[in-house]
Amino acid sequence: MYLQSSPILALASSGELFRQILPFALAGAVALIALHLLLALIYRGNPAPRSKWNWWDVLIYLGTLGSVAVLGVTAFVAVMRTGELLGWMLFFHMFGAGALTAALPVLALSWAHANRLELRPAAGGGSRPPKFFLLSRLMFWVILASGFVVTMTMLVSMLPTFGTDGLLTLLNIHRYSGLVLVIAAVMHFYSVGVQRVGLQ
Repeated sequence: MYLQSSPILALASSGELFRQILPFALAGAVALIALHLLLALIYRGNPAPRSKWNWWDVLIYLGTLGSVAVLGVTAFVAVMRTGELLGWMLFFHMFGAGALTAALPVLALSWAHANRLELRPAAGGGSRPPKFFLLSRLMFWVILASGFVVTMTMLVSMLPTFGTDGLLTLLNIHRYSGLVLVIAAVMHFYSVGVQRVGLQ
């Protein structure tokens, strides 16, 4: 009854607010990438040395990106078209969710050390060059945090603990953390690409 008396909360719980925010959030991410790319091209310097990827890095990265892409496309297309995630879109969304649940811990164990945030560079000139730079490292941790929230909100919602209001709250957390996850994955993919072509 409280939701009905509050138009803002009713709008948020229905998912319509998320549907309205979604295109602006995605457009904002694209605009930030375009601005960063423009600045990188204008102030381009000598590319910093970096460590090469091995086959395991490529495999786990493609697996994570693939699962996030499936989740993002199925959810966002369904939300923009009908406002609901049903039918084959839901089927493929669940498939992507299972893949992400498996890939995320492996990604964390494989890349956490390479993405540690250091306030000061390591002493000594003989250390190996970093595999990732600042933007990639930040986005890595955002991917892990948002991915954890995305996964846990759906797992917890399966428990016979929450009522209708609680499930709606979990669904909203799932929606927005999923949006953060997709944007962070896109930003990470962009930053890795910029790094690979020598713009950073």
